[in-house]
Amino acid sequence: MAKRVIAFRRGPWETARREMADQGNLSVQINELPRRTLHQADPVPWGDREAVLKWIDREIGKLQTIQQIYQEKEILEREASQASLALPPKEAMEKILRYETSNSRQLYKARVELERLKCLRRGEAAPPPIKVEVSHAG
Repeated sequence: MAKRVIAFRRGPWETARREMADQGNLSVQINELPRRTLHQADPVPWGDREAVLKWIDREIGKLQTIQQIYQEKEILEREASQASLALPPKEAMEKILRYETSNSRQLYKARVELERLKCLRRGEAAPPPIKVEVSHAG
């Protein structure tokens, strides 16, 4: 949508450029353009045709830059939306994280037990397995 608005605003500036390049002056409608569209407009050098053309080109360039920024923003928003669709729903993610936590705990316990058995096999003194249970009494 912003792309269309910028293109709409750029149209009169392009018309102004054509008029100035072809005729050397602006029509009454286009002559009002700087006052209508720009609140902080630089002073327009009306007496110098080339300077006016450069001034108009600068204004068109500003609008093109803004249009490009909006296009990039729309692309990033679309990519972010597509990426979010690739993720599972919140409930499924919570379940996956619980499974992952459970698997990590089991892996840790198995690793500790494996180290203990290695020590026993080598004839080294191995500490007895430690079993800690945590309960929440509220």
